[in-house]
Amino acid sequence: MLKLSKSKLNTFIQCPERYRLLYGLRMRPLKSAPALVEGQALHHLVEYGLMYRDQVEDVLQVASNGFWEDMPFEACPYETEGEYQAVQARCLAEAESFLDQIGHLDIIHVEHEIDIPLTDPMTGEVSDHISTRGFIDLVVRSENRPRIIDIKTVGKSPGASNADIALELALYAYLMAHPDFVAMAEPMPVAFLYLVRTKKPKVIWDHSTRTIFDFAELTRVCTQVAQAIQLGHSWKNPGMHCSWCAYTGFCHCDQEAVTRDFGQDRWEFYMSVQGLELPPYIPDEPIQLPQAA
Repeated sequence: MLKLSKSKLNTFIQCPERYRLLYGLRMRPLKSAPALVEGQALHHLVEYGLMYRDQVEDVLQVASNGFWEDMPFEACPYETEGEYQAVQARCLAEAESFLDQIGHLDIIHVEHEIDIPLTDPMTGEVSDHISTRGFIDLVVRSENRPRIIDIKTVGKSPGASNADIALELALYAYLMAHPDFVAMAEPMPVAFLYLVRTKKPKVIWDHSTRTIFDFAELTRVCTQVAQAIQLGHSWKNPGMHCSWCAYTGFCHCDQEAVTRDFGQDRWEFYMSVQGLELPPYIPDEPIQLPQAA
């Protein structure tokens, strides 16, 4: 069964070739980008703080220690120990500021995982070969109803509202509403919580809702994306997103960049499969390097 998460959906829609490299050929950078590492750290600290700040003494320091123990210097993209330590201190200070601004939330779930077969919300028809999966950052109680919150760590204030159109919020609301789509009397509230890492950290809320009609559109998108993946359709989609994509070395056939960022073995593997007929889509098992004749 093909599992579709918000990351897989967004990746394929943005660039099918990046999807092929990341999820098909299992290409993973040797080290994550600084923004990704620090975003993960802030997610962890803020979620841990919201959940346990009334129960655990020095909750943020405890959360910080735990995160960085699992993310040692050798696994991080920082050049010096001093830079590595400075990032930890900055994330801790920013998390304290974000939590002060967020205030109290009535938490129902943190990192809530849901995995269900793709289900048509109008007919109830259940797919035998596509499932939808999500890890919802926060589910809170607001006006006696659950509200879905997706945390975004950004370097500047968003220029416009994205909550009304974001695919991930539709997916998370769909997962929470399953299986009682028709019985949903009111639109489900959703929101982005932006943690803005400017000189003075600030929090920005972006609220919206989702209805059964959004779920029907999501089902259509999931079905079409799954069909393209299963048929092996893949193409490059160059654009502004290429400027922050870790996979441009593959697209430009840049051996030096790929070897530096992914390793020599990944370059050799990539070159070995070019022009070969691969399965339409690749299940979640490691891919073996083809043996020489």
